Amino acid sequence: MSTNDVMPTNDADLSPADVSPQTNVVTITDNTQLITGITYVPNSLQITPGQPSSLPPTITKMGNSWTITLIAGRKNSNQVAGSFNDVCGAENHEYAPSGGGGTPGQLNFYFAVELQLNSNVQSGSLLVYLGQGSFTFTNNWWIGGSPISNNPSNNASINIGGQPFPLSGSQDSFNIG
Repeated sequence: MSTNDVMPTNDADLSPADVSPQTNVVTITDNTQLITGITYVPNSLQITPGQPSSLPPTITKMGNSWTITLIAGRKNSNQVAGSFNDVCGAENHEYAPSGGGGTPGQLNFYFAVELQLNSNVQSGSLLVYLGQGSFTFTNNWWIGGSPISNNPSNNASINIGGQPFPLSGSQDSFNIG
């Protein structure tokens, strides 16, 4: 774990049970077929202080689904959620399909990924942030950043090439289009 990947802490020492690495998986299914690649942004991981992580996350593709797996501890933090809210632009640019009204109050971690796009639509890439929190008895995932739009009626979308595509999903997945 790099010092660039850990937020400063004022938290009390954590017990060994609080610092065990877990396998954290989120899936992005691109029904638009506009995403040609997804890459982790180096040094973007923000994680609750004292939690372990193994970087970079693995990213695999099968069909039109991208699976992102990060080995990291799971301990919620207000500090991590506050940082996520700041970089994403607050509730109008954040979405969680499960347990996601408004903004997260606590997150275990978050990191940035670049979505490379089909050059017929838009050159370059989009930067989005993926964060994990908890809702009821599950770990729920959030997506955020300037391409994400989430209005009060909870109709979320992602802007690709100037066109909004609907976002939906579950606690551990996002569907585009």
